[in-house]
Amino acid sequence: MRDANSASPECPVNLKDAVATAGDCAGVLWTLDATGDLNANLVRFGTGQGVEEHINDEIEVIVVGVSGAEIVTVDQQEHNLSAGMLVFIPKGLDTRP
Repeated sequence: MRDANSASPECPVNLKDAVATAGDCAGVLWTLDATGDLNANLVRFGTGQGVEEHINDEIEVIVVGVSGAEIVTVDQQEHNLSAGMLVFIPKGLDTRP
C-alpha cells in the first residue's frame, strides 16, 4: 500500500507536497517503490549532516539540489550543489556528499 511518502511508477507524487508536509524533519522524506533497477529518494539533511565518505558499488547516483547549498566530493573533485543543480556519481567512485 502506498502512503504519502512513497509512490510507484504508475502513481506520481508531488515532491513539493512531500517537503511541505515533512516540516523540519530530516532523513528520507519520499521514496519510489520500484524494482532494484531504479532507486529514487528525496532526502533532507540537517545543517552539517550528510552521507559519510564511501564507495558505492551498487548503483549510479544522481544528486539534485532542491534548496540550500553544499559541496559534493566525487573521486576527490568538489562540485557545488545548490537548488536546481545536479551532480552525477558513477558507480564505483569515492563519494563524499
